[in-house]
Amino acid sequence: MYAGMEESEPTRRPRKLSRRARYGLVAGVLALSAAAVLMPVLVLADDDSECRTVPAETAALADDPEAATRALDPGQGLAGIGEVRTLLGTQGTPLCAGKDGSEAAGRVLLAATTGARQTHTLPMARVVHATVIALGREADGRMTAGLEPYVARVLAAYIGDFTQHPISDVEGPAFVASKVDEHLVADYPYPGEAHAVITRYASGRRALVRNLAGNPESFAVLYDADRAHLAYYLERLDDEAANPTTTHGIEGTETDLYRIGELTGLLMRARAFHAESGTIDLDTFDRAVLRHSRGTYRAAAHQVTSYPPAGTIATRAAVKADAKDFMDGHAQILAPYDAWARERGIDPVHARQARSAIQKGYNRELRDVAW
Repeated sequence: MYAGMEESEPTRRPRKLSRRARYGLVAGVLALSAAAVLMPVLVLADDDSECRTVPAETAALADDPEAATRALDPGQGLAGIGEVRTLLGTQGTPLCAGKDGSEAAGRVLLAATTGARQTHTLPMARVVHATVIALGREADGRMTAGLEPYVARVLAAYIGDFTQHPISDVEGPAFVASKVDEHLVADYPYPGEAHAVITRYASGRRALVRNLAGNPESFAVLYDADRAHLAYYLERLDDEAANPTTTHGIEGTETDLYRIGELTGLLMRARAFHAESGTIDLDTFDRAVLRHSRGTYRAAAHQVTSYPPAGTIATRAAVKADAKDFMDGHAQILAPYDAWARERGIDPVHARQARSAIQKGYNRELRDVAW
């Protein structure tokens, strides 16, 4: 366990007030001077429970990405993770839903982790790591409505990290490959870019995807990102279906494709979970996902040798999706693969091996019963 990762003492919640007293508190706070408006304001949620809005000073960080990153950076030992927990409402009074609560928090989180630059820095990546801990590993499903699309966009910007196989020889919440171990440079080829350590917490990662997948917009963002990542990855393989920057050969390709297949399988399992729980109507949900999606993704018919910043992977060009099979996750990841293998003339034996890896990863997560 990293230094500073121990659970902090839970923030003391305000004692329960009568409804009249709570309305009086809100009125009193709203009547304070402009300086006092920077303090969190307790209000009543729709279910008559207390929630809080994001302070104006904090909300303004959405327009200053570098300041947002500085404010939320938990440090390499995660001693400052409380700032992320507080922003996301997993510590202290829960966030209110809506533009002054969950949406304001989401905009600040997005600014801090993606910012005005495409190349991720160590502080930005550490905020992502802390987010996965706060909303996946610790939160037990506590995520205020409206926050999901923002969190999904953060994960999409780090989609390579989110699907990477666990890295056992990297300590801390984030790293720059060239400064850790030379062999990692092959897996993370963009020079000097920082990466968030996410896959160390498998159960937290699954829980986070499950919670995000109940929202059709955040489902679409992650579904798009995984399929865009598949296209990005495939077009950089050589004619033997091997990653030319590594010495792992087809075995390394199988491992990577297995992990990509896992995420789509996990999304489909989460969709089924929410349907069975009665929180979504499948037909309505699926139509909404299609509306929010950017489409489908095709790998280039030639080998690509450039390696852009990781934050651009999920923003690659898409083509309009066919509604007929759009929510068939199995088809959505295998059809692009088959087209790529055929167009590139990949060795049939290697093509079958790589295809099988995608299927195995997809099926494993689709059929798993544990969260």
